[in-house]
Amino acid sequence: DDKKLLKIASGTAFFIDNKGRAISNNHVSNLCKKIKTKINGNFYEGNVLSYDEANDLSLIEFEYNNDNFLYFDLDGPKLGEDVIAIGFPFVNVLREDVKITKGIVSALSGLGSYSLIQIDAEIQPGNSGGPLINYNGNVVGVVVARANEEFFLEETGVLPQNINFGIKSDTAIQFLKAQKIKIQSSFSVRKYETTEIAELGQKSTIHIQC
Repeated sequence: DDKKLLKIASGTAFFIDNKGRAISNNHVSNLCKKIKTKINGNFYEGNVLSYDEANDLSLIEFEYNNDNFLYFDLDGPKLGEDVIAIGFPFVNVLREDVKITKGIVSALSGLGSYSLIQIDAEIQPGNSGGPLINYNGNVVGVVVARANEEFFLEETGVLPQNINFGIKSDTAIQFLKAQKIKIQSSFSVRKYETTEIAELGQKSTIHIQC
């Protein structure tokens, strides 16, 4: 029913340039007929420009040009690197405010794939599609999933602790290059404070729903 908007998905996206283009997970946006975000009290619609089912990525263009966007780390994630996850988990319960969690890159592969990294930063439903930012202020991954507790319990008899996954920035960069999107990268050696990274993430990360 085109006249009735049903909320069927909720997640996170982040701007990658000043043309209103943002990255999220395909599993967040693939069921959407209409995607919306709320910025400074105003609603904006977005359209999926492209998606990658295999790597669970989507490129969305919003009717909003945000001068605050994130840069990619061209070197990709490093084992043991400190990262901060930015996102909008449980917005119906915890309010529609950005949340941050801190952790490290625990492994440079995950779930049998080298396009993923394992992280121990806590993520929840709604974090999907959000950026993983290192302390140089650059994106090294895109949050994608938590470990399946039922699977681990059945296979090992133990519930998993702090096993979460992100899509490597390398994979996201290749996805964007295939769409002929100019990659915004930074070679900054400056180390940011956690509060500064939180501010970067808050300005460039959005809650999306459909």
